[in-house]
Amino acid sequence: MGKTLIIAEKPSVASDISKALGKFQKHDDYFENDEYVISSAVGHLLSIAVPDEFEVKRGKWTFANLPVIPPHFDLLPIEKSEARLKVLLKLIKRKDVDTLVNACDAGREGELIFRYIAQYAKAKQPIKRLWLQSMTPAAIREGFASLRTDSEMIPLADAATCRSESDWLIGINGTRAMTALKQAGGRTIAESEETAVVFGMPQELIAAGGATTTLPCTEITRQLVYWVRLNRSA
Repeated sequence: MGKTLIIAEKPSVASDISKALGKFQKHDDYFENDEYVISSAVGHLLSIAVPDEFEVKRGKWTFANLPVIPPHFDLLPIEKSEARLKVLLKLIKRKDVDTLVNACDAGREGELIFRYIAQYAKAKQPIKRLWLQSMTPAAIREGFASLRTDSEMIPLADAATCRSESDWLIGINGTRAMTALKQAGGRTIAESEETAVVFGMPQELIAAGGATTTLPCTEITRQLVYWVRLNRSA
């Protein structure tokens, strides 16, 4: 009989789950019994990056090379937590692990942390979602009795990926556009009482770069591309 690998967002949650579900043998980085293997990330383990073949090296950050919108993103291990990623990859690839449970925090970032791990591992096992609003033993057991299906979580996973990629697009294109503008002799940033204002960039685009944006990533990207093209032709 196969085992279910439960991946929490942090070690303390993995420990709480093991206590709620019953007797487990503790190993260095995971817990295990006859039914479950429980381990965790330590927050984000992977970051997105442009594939090398589409990257423009520093020194060539000109308007001619903007906008940077790669056809896809690569995932790169975060160096300080790479050891933990290797633990999870090894567990995911175990032959006796036939199901994965995403037990990362209930929200967009928790969904993203797990999805990037599963994507990087090329996991083929079916996925279920543990959705917890409380960490009491009773709430944990109740959550496992009503695991959500993977199909239910696709909209949240898409939103998480969209936020991650749009943040990257805004950040990298904004930085390189400002560098190109400065190199061309233009003004870049002026300090006001409340915020830094980028000359030439629409206010709504500046606002869209914040953490509380509700604009779809396609709209953010469209506005960014429009702004970059205006400056390229100026």
